[in-house]
Amino acid sequence: MPCRVAGTTCRVAGTPCRVAAVAEERASVAVGSRLMPGSRVERCLKRDVISRCYNGLVRGMFRVGFSDAQCGFKAITRAAARELLPLVEDNGWFFDTELLLEAERLGHRIVDVPVEWREDADSRVRVVATAWGDLKGLLRMRWRRLVGPGEKGIRPG
Repeated sequence: MPCRVAGTTCRVAGTPCRVAAVAEERASVAVGSRLMPGSRVERCLKRDVISRCYNGLVRGMFRVGFSDAQCGFKAITRAAARELLPLVEDNGWFFDTELLLEAERLGHRIVDVPVEWREDADSRVRVVATAWGDLKGLLRMRWRRLVGPGEKGIRPG
């Protein structure tokens, strides 16, 4: 069944078997990925390049195992949600990335799920403003890892 996510139509390929990993607690988090084999993606070159660069930056800064920080589809166990949600400060577009970075940092098993993704030509996402907010969020998270979790209130720049 399609779900409306960030101005995009997203269908989760192989949902029952992939999300079953979360339901059966073989993984704490399942995350949709437009970058996995088996995913079918229709979007403009500009957004594809921006997304790939952002995900490359996330992998480079944090050495994570998941492939797509902002697809929009997430499934999470109740126990993981109880542990992770209080740690997430952002309530905007960076929320997805922050949730996944915290899950990875705390050792939760994250599984990537291929998706069918079709860009909405009428999307209202402000790409430049969103990218700037995401970059600030990444720097905040990196700073927190450098100085330790007790220094949560200190933010770069």
